[in-house]
Amino acid sequence: MLLFAVTLVALKEPIFPSNGYFPIDFKYFWLSGQIWLGGETPYGEAFAALGAETFPGEKINPFFYPPNWWPLAALTALTDPNTAENIWALASVAALALAAWHLAGLSQSARTAIGRLRLFVLILFVLVVFSHSAPIALHIGQPTLFLLCAFTSLLLALRDHNRLQLMLALVVLLLKPQFSLPLSFALFVCVSWARIPVLIAGLFTGVLALLGLGLSAPVDVFSQFLDNVALYNGFPENWPIHMAGPLFAFALLGLPEISAFVWLGLSFLAVLAIAVLARRQNLDLTQSASSVDLAILVAALTIFLMPTHNPDTLLAMPALLMLERAIGVKRILLLIGAMLVMRAFSVSTMLEGFIFAEKTVWVGLLDSVGTLLLAYVCAAMFLRARSA
Repeated sequence: MLLFAVTLVALKEPIFPSNGYFPIDFKYFWLSGQIWLGGETPYGEAFAALGAETFPGEKINPFFYPPNWWPLAALTALTDPNTAENIWALASVAALALAAWHLAGLSQSARTAIGRLRLFVLILFVLVVFSHSAPIALHIGQPTLFLLCAFTSLLLALRDHNRLQLMLALVVLLLKPQFSLPLSFALFVCVSWARIPVLIAGLFTGVLALLGLGLSAPVDVFSQFLDNVALYNGFPENWPIHMAGPLFAFALLGLPEISAFVWLGLSFLAVLAIAVLARRQNLDLTQSASSVDLAILVAALTIFLMPTHNPDTLLAMPALLMLERAIGVKRILLLIGAMLVMRAFSVSTMLEGFIFAEKTVWVGLLDSVGTLLLAYVCAAMFLRARSA
């Protein structure tokens, strides 16, 4: 994969040249970077105007990403769109490979019979061949592969008590606040040595966000950003019925829609509940193994609770590390959950038209059940098997 990506970049050929296709998500980063480099904000009318000019005929949604994206977005905008997309794709593949290397290093089996290099090859094979999420994230230019790399780096930092690595990983993860805020809160509440790195990462992210909003009228620009976020569910691909989690279940049952901010609040309450239960179990969450398990649990739980698309479920995949300690029913449920998530698209293709007219509804259902199983097994392993 790396050799293929390097060859494409060396030949300066677009990775997706057919019919003028350009990755769906990546064009938003390139456009926002162009506008930020021009001294304006991507949350206003300039974004749609530049999108229509650069990508004629392409659908251009508002820019939903938070303002701390500006450094990365500006980097993507330093070259033309095709060259930038090639570099982004190459970096995404490298991030996926590095995440697999991190997971291999976190595994107990890597230190026993299998060895880290062999386990790395096996994990990368599973992520690329068995999982649809990674190729989809690469195809549409999503940042999920970078976030997965940052999350696995954070797990290594927790294992090794590496404060600097933890802080840097959190800065990257805060590019997706709906995932990283509950995780940051869990580390701050439960892992005493991680509090300073969490605070520094939060302050640094705040400075980046302020610069992204612009110093002249940050309140007005932030208001524009919130207006864009309020429009998110108005686009068909972001309807709750086309996503996963409890909000999907509400939509499937015809119940009233609940704001994503409510689910974010529930994620924080879940973290507090985990902290209380861990205290009652007399778990020392400052220990390496317990803090790693805590982060994996919070990640899986957040991915289940928050409205997510299928590529986002990659952030729950480190739950597979629990396979080394899970036995009996827990191991079976963990494997079922992982396979439902990894193969949601292929299964939905087979079931399209059966009960649900759209296969995206099947994807949402399979992702919801799969992430729920992953979160359940992680919770059971953390609160019971961990103390045993």
